[in-house]
This record gives sequence, C-alpha cells and structure tokens, in this order.
Amino acid sequence: MINEMKAREGYIYLIKAASEPPRYKIGRTKNYHKRFRRLKECCPFPLRLIKVRKVKDMVLEEKILHEKMDKYRVWGEWFILPPEQVLSINDWF
Repeated sequence: MINEMKAREGYIYLIKAASEPPRYKIGRTKNYHKRFRRLKECCPFPLRLIKVRKVKDMVLEEKILHEKMDKYRVWGEWFILPPEQVLSINDWF
C-alpha cells in the first residue's frame, strides 16, 4: 500500500505553447524538469512552464483537472483555454 501511494506521488504541471491561439498542456510527471525538456524538443512551438505543483496522487489530480477542462480539449492533454479558465487553474496551483 505504501509503495503504491509513493508511486502516485509526483507533479502536476501547466505548460503554455506560444501558438495562436495559445495551447496549454495539463500533465503529470515524476520529474518535471526532464519532462519539460523532452516536450520542448518535440513541440513545434516555444513552450513555457507556467505552474508546477507537487501532489500525493498525480493520477487523480490530473484526471480532475482534465475533466474540469474537458470542453476546451483540442487533443490529448492539450487545451485551448479562455483567460478565466487559465486563472482558475492558476488558483488551483
């Protein structure tokens, strides 16, 4: 049980792509520095790490945010968010 809980600890992050309109990625990872570097290598747009939050259950927290923002989803974990939703997510962090 403890190992399972430890395995779910990690980070939730919000990344902004300098696209038009701006796209945001809501994701989870154990190592956000490494994840951000990898995303920058493969994304066709410049990226900026907006927020990071350490959480006890990254799987659950990511799922909650994805469900909350689902109507703004454009592909996978990428969203086109109106300004008020960006503020809402920023408040969560």
